[in-house]
Amino acid sequence: MLRRMFASTLAFVLIVSVLVMTVTAAPFKEIKVGEGETVIEAVWFDGGFENYESDGSGNKDIRPDEEVATYDYTINDDYAGGRETDTPSCIGWIAAGEWVQYTIQVEVAGKYQVEVWGAAGGGGDFDAFYNGNKIGSAYIEDFGGWHDYVKYPVGTVDMTVGTHVIRTEYPDGGINVESMIFTLLEAAAAPEPPPAVVDLPEAIGGGDENLHPAPVVAAPVPAPAPTPVAVPQTGVSAALAVLGALSAAVTFGAVRSRKGR
Repeated sequence: MLRRMFASTLAFVLIVSVLVMTVTAAPFKEIKVGEGETVIEAVWFDGGFENYESDGSGNKDIRPDEEVATYDYTINDDYAGGRETDTPSCIGWIAAGEWVQYTIQVEVAGKYQVEVWGAAGGGGDFDAFYNGNKIGSAYIEDFGGWHDYVKYPVGTVDMTVGTHVIRTEYPDGGINVESMIFTLLEAAAAPEPPPAVVDLPEAIGGGDENLHPAPVVAAPVPAPAPTPVAVPQTGVSAALAVLGALSAAVTFGAVRSRKGR
């Protein structure tokens, strides 16, 4: 029983590992997108997708280990015209339903215009996606054959800073793709800094009254006691004082007389 469980678990792990290895992309090179115009050559697609070229037809001039057919115009010397470059190349022999993807590093967030340099011997659609969301489409027409390229607008896309995936799909086939152009139209505005935090004094009573404290009233200061003022004696008062003194003298004399007896 334990052997069966172990064997089943091991088989499941192996299947999952194989699936992960199959769908894992391998970026061909570091593609940075930012200020100005960024060229992404079609032959810079991520590797590891064996289902792209089902019949294996076409040249493998640039990426011989991949299933995607690639054509090097420098080797074949038959570039009719298109984007000005010293090393023209393309992905070709594209059948209906095939696709490739590109891992990019966006260094400046903002709105980008997307264009494609394409050629055709008959004509077909080019669809572009950003992280699974469709950017737009362009119909590649036959203006001069497989090696005469024209630039087509695809659409605009808002991209954030970081790692993203651009996927291109070919629902009709019948086209060659030389490159894509990403042009920054408008950089995203920098986020506003958060408002400054003001530290308020801690609440004493826990209520809102601490935000608007009541005015402090000083205790009343007692008034000083009045200083006594000497009042000058009038004539009547002086007479009464003299009579009191005489009365006291007489009384004192009488007392002494009694003691002498």
